[in-house]
Amino acid sequence: MSSSSSSLSKKEQQNSTKNLNNGANPKQTKKGHHQHQFNATKQQQQQQTGKKRIYLIRHGESLGQVASFNRMDRKQDPRLIDAGLTLKGQWQAADIPFQLEKLEQKRLDRDEKHHQHQQQQSRKTKINVLEHVELIVSSPLTRAIHTGLLGFQDRSSNSKFIIHPHLHEQGGKIPENQSRPIQHVLKDLQHSNNGTMDVSRIEEINFDLVLEAESNEHKQSRTNKKKTPSGVSAKERIRNFLLWLSQERTERVIAVVCHYNVIRSMLGPNVSPQNALPIPCELSRDGQIEPI
Repeated sequence: MSSSSSSLSKKEQQNSTKNLNNGANPKQTKKGHHQHQFNATKQQQQQQTGKKRIYLIRHGESLGQVASFNRMDRKQDPRLIDAGLTLKGQWQAADIPFQLEKLEQKRLDRDEKHHQHQQQQSRKTKINVLEHVELIVSSPLTRAIHTGLLGFQDRSSNSKFIIHPHLHEQGGKIPENQSRPIQHVLKDLQHSNNGTMDVSRIEEINFDLVLEAESNEHKQSRTNKKKTPSGVSAKERIRNFLLWLSQERTERVIAVVCHYNVIRSMLGPNVSPQNALPIPCELSRDGQIEPI
């Protein structure tokens, strides 16, 4: 018995030494286990339901929201045209990764089916959600683009950042909802950097859909002398956007950075989106979206 016990002890020592030589780290192994569990859970749910994970995010606090505090007329002041973020709004946007981690940790804890001790251990594990976000889609307005840049500047190098015209804010033509030429937006974003944003990532933004929409509008204005509206309602634009997202895009984990009324058009009037607080949703193949 003692010989067998001694032999077993030697094998264990050999295995232990092998792990150390291979650079195995117990803490890294545990962290990797929970990150793998996070990935596996996501993949299983998507395979079973065929649905995509969508994070709807309202932009950070904007200059338009604090117009009255700054003694500005929100409905008419030209200084608020396509208004950007306040300093508070920039801080809120930079905090988005932490908010996403909190959401996913809650979901992971809720779905955990192991022992209570294992649940406590998983709560201590940091989950990098940004690594899994494959696509960021933003409104063409400055406050939304800036929010997306600050919140997802540490996104994967394989992810894409697209500006979509259908995410433009709805409800009136107040100055902050008036679009500007792309070159003006980009110039302001580069100058608004105070050391909190990687300016080089601005070059990765894809404006093709906005340029295409502007070109089509220009053609319509030339051929339509009466300049009648296109007839596409805000509801139809949102519906077309969700179908584009569900059927034309292959990405499974997506962040959508937009506006208060846009999110309410998607989820209903009972939803009250807060600045830079992600709302986790599922998007089905037929373009139906619902919070989870």
